[in-house]
Amino acid sequence: MNPFATYSIDDALSIWIALVIVFSGVIAILYCVWWWLLLIMSGWKEEKIKPAVNHIRHAVIGLVAVLLIVFFAPKVLAYFGLPFAEDIEPSHVFSVVGWLADHIFGSQTSTLDSSSPFPSSGSSSDSVVNDPGFSNL
Repeated sequence: MNPFATYSIDDALSIWIALVIVFSGVIAILYCVWWWLLLIMSGWKEEKIKPAVNHIRHAVIGLVAVLLIVFFAPKVLAYFGLPFAEDIEPSHVFSVVGWLADHIFGSQTSTLDSSSPFPSSGSSSDSVVNDPGFSNL
């Protein structure tokens, strides 16, 4: 049985958006750690501090871009009536990230074991469908 068979393209898009946001945040944090190491190893010499400062500048720009996308892109998409605005709402993205983490790393609570953040097709957006097969991962 294919566990992805019951999910729509919108659900797959939600998963990919959540993964991109998580990975971009992790990369930006690792970039900050790299900057910190470069700054420590520079010995406070001017020619070695400049690359470290450029690294932190790029990391901050990346984090700001991700935050702008997460918080303002849904509003812009909804304003212009474009599709997928609800798929990148922060609350939906964070619930998808929690759902993915729950199914990848295992659940510590039983409340998320049988539900997903994805609305079932043909019903209201407040209802959720049962997990068709990811609980075995």
